[in-house]
Amino acid sequence: MTVRLMSDYGCDVPLWGATPEDLGLSDALVEELRDWRRFFEERCHWEDGWRGAGDAEHYASEGRRLRRWVQAEAGVPVELDL
Repeated sequence: MTVRLMSDYGCDVPLWGATPEDLGLSDALVEELRDWRRFFEERCHWEDGWRGAGDAEHYASEGRRLRRWVQAEAGVPVELDL
């Protein structure tokens, strides 16, 4: 199984291919994933792109950190889609 980590407008947890419950993710990690998704929704406009100069870099950096954390807890490959 491969899981995709990718934000999308209106999703709760930005994981595709498995739920946090399926993967046995900790509550702390699930909340961090939701925070990452919220940042995306608040800072990235679907037509105009990122609102601030450092937003894309921050989002990507957090995504890489969360990818490693999901892989460590779930023990499955995780693809990061920025």
